[in-house]
Amino acid sequence: MKVLPLGQTVDCECDPRLALPILHYNYGSETRAGACMRCGHVSCYYTMGDEPRGAGEAGGANFVVTVPEEVNVWLGSLPRLLTLGPTSDDPVWVDAITRCRDWDELTRLTDEQSRATASMPPGRRLMQARVPDAPFPAQAGGKWARELWWYIAVHELLKAPDDIPVETLVQQAKVGSATHYLAVDRLLRRPDIPALLSEGLRASYSGDWGTWLTVLRWDCPPRRDVIAALGEGLARFPITPQEGLASQMRGHIALQDLLESLVALRVPSAWCEDSLLAFQGRIGDHDRDLVAAISRTRRTLTELK
Repeated sequence: MKVLPLGQTVDCECDPRLALPILHYNYGSETRAGACMRCGHVSCYYTMGDEPRGAGEAGGANFVVTVPEEVNVWLGSLPRLLTLGPTSDDPVWVDAITRCRDWDELTRLTDEQSRATASMPPGRRLMQARVPDAPFPAQAGGKWARELWWYIAVHELLKAPDDIPVETLVQQAKVGSATHYLAVDRLLRRPDIPALLSEGLRASYSGDWGTWLTVLRWDCPPRRDVIAALGEGLARFPITPQEGLASQMRGHIALQDLLESLVALRVPSAWCEDSLLAFQGRIGDHDRDLVAAISRTRRTLTELK
């Protein structure tokens, strides 16, 4: 088994900065795949690291995993992840056939693709990339299907028909899942999305509320009836969750993301000022950082033209 330094993910002689993840950065998966944008070589690998040493320097290495040639070719046909975007949650992809001679060319390509697709939901960007129809090449005994399941799940959803039940899409759209971006886009393209989104935003006590907040982020332009439903959800939002600190942290992060979405969508202040002010009053001393963030958001929305 070949061992590569942490800064190198593809087993080739090119500039290691030209190696990009295939499809995903990392979903907590053990086996990942990367491809070189210069020579096209594809490597599967897993990372083993240790605690930071000395002045905070982390140790570890990437271990190249040998997979069957047909599996390697199939992975190599999938889009490359150019960037996660400025928020680390706004990914941009490029077709597998794309090549760059050096770092400067890759940087220009990343900037160009980011600008060209800025108004698209991430899942739509991925839908527009070239993806082969051929399914994952099955191996005897199901070998490699478990290790590479997240690539398989994304490919299957890319090629799935349009009649996926809403309940299934909501589960596939959960934040952090391999199919998150694609499922969010499929929800956005449903003709009944205004009603679905409004219903989901009202249910702020539900475990799916964070998913619907993500859908709201990309529902452009904003709709007044949907924002009104969000106000109802904020009025019902449990200020002191019973599940403990982890649940409170998730709620805090979801609400911070919501405030950023309201600004990004340029929601008219008149649509949400009353609900934000009431919510701010309910929070009180429970979360002073969130109270300050709501105040800033209200001020920003008032100043937007």
